[in-house]
Parts: sequence; structure tokens; C-alpha cells
Amino acid sequence: MVLLTMESTEVYYYISKAINNKDSIGGHIISQFFHNNWYGLRFWDLIQPAFMFMTGVAMTYSLTKQIEQGKQRETAVKTNGYWLSYLNTRLQNGEDFNLMKNYDSLLNKISPASLKAAAQKYLSGENYIRLVLMPEKMK
Repeated sequence: MVLLTMESTEVYYYISKAINNKDSIGGHIISQFFHNNWYGLRFWDLIQPAFMFMTGVAMTYSLTKQIEQGKQRETAVKTNGYWLSYLNTRLQNGEDFNLMKNYDSLLNKISPASLKAAAQKYLSGENYIRLVLMPEKMK
């Protein structure tokens, strides 16, 4: 439906016109979606890896924050807002109200071995489905 709308309003024509005219604003925007030629390593090529490194370092520091949040949950349980949200979530999702009793024991059951087993089970690739939409002309 969207493609039909784009076709009827000649959006494809304007996009191709913008691609061919590199000096227009549309040409500059469209050019961002295409791969640039490689001219060797430049300073700008290091920005994405730098952000990846910073994210990794931040995740290490956030581990202590997550441990502290466990303590925050203990204090949040004493407020009415927490219980209102808890009951509302359980009612909306049709979940068991006794989950709170088992919460700490459920968290303590999680171990590196159980995470590895879950990853091997669910990320094995057995349930992997690849769908490729081919244009009608290529069929």
C-alpha cells in the first residue's frame, strides 16, 4: 500500500532526481545512505570504535550501580507507588501475584552456567528463519 502510494505520488521520481543532483539538500540526505569510497584511515573512522570502547567501560562501571539498585528495590518495596505499579502490572498481564515472594530466589538461581545453557538453547540457530523479498521481475 505504501509503495503504491509512493508510486502514485511520483515519490520515486523525486528521489531519483535528488540522487542525481548531488548539490541539493535531498541529494546530501540520500547520499548518507550509500557507502563511501575508501581513502585510507582517517580520524573520523575512529569515532565509532571509540564509542564502542566507552560503552564497554561504562557497562563495567554500571555493574556496581545495578548492585546498588538491588538495595534500592528493598527501599522501594516500602512505598505505595511501588505496590500500585506491581499490582497494576500483574493485573494487566494476568501474572501471579506471588512473584514477589520468589523474586530473590529466582534472581539467585541465575548463574553464568544457566545463562550459557539458555543462550545455547535459544540462540542455537535452529529457530532461525531468513526471509528474502524478491522483486516480481526476478521470480
